[in-house]
Amino acid sequence: MKNVKKSSEKNVRRKPISKAVLCSVCTAMLVSTCGNSIVLANQIKNPKRVVENQSFGNKKEPLGSLADLAIKEESETVDKAGDGEPILTTPSFLKATDVESYSVERISAKYTMAELAQMPYDQMIDIVCNLDSFRQITDLFVYNDGNQAFYGDKQRVQALIDNIKSKAPTYTSTDNKGIPTLIEVLRSGYYLGFYNPGLSYLKTREEKSKVIPAIKALQANSNFRFGTSKNDEMVAAVGSLIWNSATDVEVINNCIPIVRDFVDNFDIHSLDNAKGTAFYNIIGSIEYDISSYKYEGSTDYTKSQWYGKIDNYIEQVIRVANLGPSKLNSNTAWIINNGIYMMGTLGKVHSDPKRCHQVLTDCLSLYEYLGEQYFEVINVLSYNYDSKDVNGNLLDKDKIIEAGKQKYLPKKYSFDNGSVQFQTGDKVTEEKVQRLYWALKEVKSQLFRVIGRDNPLEQGNADDVLTVVIYNSPKEYKFNKIFNNLSVDNGGMYIEGDGTFYTYERTIEESYLSLEELFRHELTHYLQGRYMVPGMWGSGALYENGRLNWYEEGGAELFAGSTRYDGVKVRKTMIGTLRVDPSARWSLSKTLNATYDSGWDMYNYAWAFQNYLYENRKDLYDELISKIMNNDVAGYDALRSKWSNDSALNAEYQKHMQKLVDNYNSYDVPMVSDAYLATIQERDLNGIVQELNSVANLSNGVTTTQKSHFDNAFTFRGTYVGEKSQGKLTDQAAMDKVVNNNLKTLDTHSWNGFKTLTAYYVNHRVDNNGNFVFDVVYTGKLPKNIVVEQPIAPVAKIVAPSSAKVNTNIEFKGDSSTDDKGITSYAWNFGDGTTSTEVNPTHSFAKPGKFTVTLTVKDTEGLENTITQVVTVTQDATNGITSEVEPNNNYADANGPIFAGTQVSGEFAKSNDNDYYYFEVKEEGPVEIKVTTSGMTPDDMNWIVYAENDLNNLYAWKQDSTGNSAVGTFNAKPGKYYLVNYNWDKSGSYTIDITGKVGDGTVTPENQAPTAVIVAPTTANVGESVSFNGAQSSDADGTIVGYSWNFGDGSTSTQVNPSHSFSSAGIYDVSLTVTDDKGLTDTLTHTIEVKDTQVPGTNVEVEPNNSESQANGPIKLGELISGSLDTLSEDYTDKFYFEVSKKTTLNFTIQSEGTEYTWNITDEDGNSVAYPKGEGKDEFTVNPGKYYVTIYTWGNKNIDYTFKIDNNQGGVDEADKKAAEGVINKINALPDRITLEDKKDVEEA
Repeated sequence: MKNVKKSSEKNVRRKPISKAVLCSVCTAMLVSTCGNSIVLANQIKNPKRVVENQSFGNKKEPLGSLADLAIKEESETVDKAGDGEPILTTPSFLKATDVESYSVERISAKYTMAELAQMPYDQMIDIVCNLDSFRQITDLFVYNDGNQAFYGDKQRVQALIDNIKSKAPTYTSTDNKGIPTLIEVLRSGYYLGFYNPGLSYLKTREEKSKVIPAIKALQANSNFRFGTSKNDEMVAAVGSLIWNSATDVEVINNCIPIVRDFVDNFDIHSLDNAKGTAFYNIIGSIEYDISSYKYEGSTDYTKSQWYGKIDNYIEQVIRVANLGPSKLNSNTAWIINNGIYMMGTLGKVHSDPKRCHQVLTDCLSLYEYLGEQYFEVINVLSYNYDSKDVNGNLLDKDKIIEAGKQKYLPKKYSFDNGSVQFQTGDKVTEEKVQRLYWALKEVKSQLFRVIGRDNPLEQGNADDVLTVVIYNSPKEYKFNKIFNNLSVDNGGMYIEGDGTFYTYERTIEESYLSLEELFRHELTHYLQGRYMVPGMWGSGALYENGRLNWYEEGGAELFAGSTRYDGVKVRKTMIGTLRVDPSARWSLSKTLNATYDSGWDMYNYAWAFQNYLYENRKDLYDELISKIMNNDVAGYDALRSKWSNDSALNAEYQKHMQKLVDNYNSYDVPMVSDAYLATIQERDLNGIVQELNSVANLSNGVTTTQKSHFDNAFTFRGTYVGEKSQGKLTDQAAMDKVVNNNLKTLDTHSWNGFKTLTAYYVNHRVDNNGNFVFDVVYTGKLPKNIVVEQPIAPVAKIVAPSSAKVNTNIEFKGDSSTDDKGITSYAWNFGDGTTSTEVNPTHSFAKPGKFTVTLTVKDTEGLENTITQVVTVTQDATNGITSEVEPNNNYADANGPIFAGTQVSGEFAKSNDNDYYYFEVKEEGPVEIKVTTSGMTPDDMNWIVYAENDLNNLYAWKQDSTGNSAVGTFNAKPGKYYLVNYNWDKSGSYTIDITGKVGDGTVTPENQAPTAVIVAPTTANVGESVSFNGAQSSDADGTIVGYSWNFGDGSTSTQVNPSHSFSSAGIYDVSLTVTDDKGLTDTLTHTIEVKDTQVPGTNVEVEPNNSESQANGPIKLGELISGSLDTLSEDYTDKFYFEVSKKTTLNFTIQSEGTEYTWNITDEDGNSVAYPKGEGKDEFTVNPGKYYVTIYTWGNKNIDYTFKIDNNQGGVDEADKKAAEGVINKINALPDRITLEDKKDVEEA
């Protein structure tokens, strides 16, 4: 798999982490609910310390915390490029400089989750509500024993939910009552449950749906709206809670006023960061929940709870997608992008399947061709609608992308005979490109001096050519997501597997670091991977557990300060983090053991230590580098351990940091000289080399020239024999002094080309006379008069079959390779560990698989050319395959076929590995897959199945872990299927066993029990006919032959979808037992609350009625209604509803002895139609429909009230007043809570 190194202001290679200090230079948007910031979840990978147990394959991750999930404009490393699936667009309006208070160091920690887990529920909740910030809980969103204890207590989690619900009516536009912090603590549990088996109960929809009543209670508060900073914060908090829990139709429709308000006031709200945050969280959370449906057992959205029931919400989001060019600018692009993006998901649940498809088609002409929004539409159409518009016209995505590349990356430059390539935007100046090229020479020269070699560890890799892609701006850099399927929430990224570095030009306002400084850092990573660290980035034991994080990042920061002859200088930009109280600085032990999880300060402290070694202890630095280059993991670990416990070394480290701080103002940032850009005086090459060597004094000199886009270059390489050797390090110091003095001397010569020379020395050795010897290399710029023809490399050609059988001899011919000067050598690598230097070798393969055969030919000038050919080796699979053969990391290389009854062995050789297999189902029926692990647990891996004809949607997945096995059963139709096994942090081996009618084998799986599913309402009225649906029950390996219902009132039924009415009020547990054709059963219980019938109208409140789904009614117009808000029982809100059949003008009157209450009336869409106007009576006009009356208090006193809705023009008459007084007196004589039993007494009043 590809390894991607992202970079930016810090220029660091890193994996995404769960806990990170917010760097002062990050420029990407954060999405969260606290402090008006945002946290993006679906672009954040799982932290290494979290054990991922993602049973639904590549389901998008839930929302993490601010500190955990801050998307940095920093460099990070991911394991592969993106898969092309559209993603939410990250808003970019929050800079780190705007949110400095989010730095973890700026928040004083108070509690751990372990401490909170030991507290009584009430005390814990009280403490959380009174925290200044959720980050005062040190380990929120981090899986550990404390979090396991906290969230493993289901009653504690329920207490959080209940308290959010009870507090919901109390928040105001000036005080959120600590609810956002409670929400952070609650949703942290769902986040951790998504990844960790110990809390896996929290990732089920059933468990997450328990939060829905609390969400509705929050939405029922009239302050759930845009307004003050507290209003906006609460809307954002509700969005983040929805993101990590669940929705239903009512929850989504309750958000219609939020989306409508944002669009109605778009010009104002789009400039408000807090409102943008809240808007993002609301629309993002709803899309996340709906898109998760496909991972929960069904891809048929017509059967989902939302289908056809949230059209009004979708129409509001359509307004976002259709805002158009007049509303498009740098502040609003992310909003419009997300409106377009959501058409893909929301289109699946709109009652009109073509509605959103039509919107996308219209957007193709609405937005600029090849603009950001145009590509967003193309991507959504590609992923959701097979690249077709609503009229069925096919859109050639590849052709459109190529046109985009030509538009945004039109300039191309080649250097050093094609070994360095630049592709840039038209606004990236040629001068900038030249400066970066010569910066490359300076960094290479200083790094090669330190490591003592300049030959790559491996030949024939993609990084034989370094490609640098530079977009014009951060805005245009976003197209890299479309062009290369790579994340763009960063300042750049280097992909080692492709040898390509992507970044963008930036202004001083966009970054205090220049493009050159960033390039130097990232170039060092390129050199580390090519010349220093064996293997691909992230692979091998050296990379495990973050061993090299501190070294690679500190080294990249170090060598970014490379110069021509002043060594590697201190960069002033690195010292800022060290300018703190000395007692707060990192110890050496902390630095040496730091990983990306340690936060952004690692780069500065790791740089400071390597700067100390470079300047003061070359012996230790050489020892460290030797361990790494020799792949000596044990020696490297022992060295770190030794240094970590060396108090004297730590003291020197601390002293060095203080020296850096004390001399802060004396440092600068090294950049290339203007001398590189000067026109070089004409002269002949021989004269240049002779004059150079008159100073350099090299023997066996060889001169080569390099063709480049601007000015060509030359390289003079020879042997330098020094004085008696005093040991490698002393010899290096002497050689360094000689080379630097030579460069300085040549600077004084009249030919100005010498000012472009860089130099290095490698391959230390001692001759027979005891003198030290080095190979020394000088490189510089040539004048225009010297014509350099780019040398023509030989052409390698392989003639061989592309397929063969195991243990069958294959003739490989290389004699068709050509070169005008003659080929001197042939080097074959057969991809199975064997090689040959023959021109036409014969070879056989001992096992099946796809083998990449490589031939490298070299000519008389030393130029090489390499070609590869894949040979597919098979065996007679009469019983199916029995073992994995790499590579099998994608569909094209999938191993197979797997036959039922034939066990297949495989191995995860590294973390984050993927193994692809295929099998064919001959007849429809049940299939069971069992993957048994060794050296790891089944919770350290997952398996998923895709049908060949639908690779975008999961067909089946791991359902359970039994012992050491990950198992699952599903019903499969005839056809070809792909099985994908993948792991996370741990490597190990496994076996695959499939039962069913698969391949040429047939093994009948053990019968699996059916699954009972009940679809029914949760509330009903006495005597009402209630429909119970059991048709969605299923049996993976057979059919359901029996349905047995028990309604909890003595009644039963054997129908699939019976109807039943309850004769009395109460709470009933309705159970359904289904039986399959093999006699196995499954039982599910559903609870329904039956209320007394309120027809033709209700005149007394019945609890609970705190949400629209629980609203009392219908109330009878003209009839006096009585109720009570009992704050002692946390009853702050009462809801009622009424219906009108024609346009009507009504009056609302209310009477109470209390004063701390108010009311409002809304329609079904949440639009306000009436509220207090302070006139004693309130008149309003309504159209036919259903309306809700909400009465709520913000105080702490009980409120007894009566109200009436009628269509007369008068107020409350004397008779009504007397009746009201009687009711209130009666209520006062009743218990604290009016119940159904009390209702009769109240009605008598």
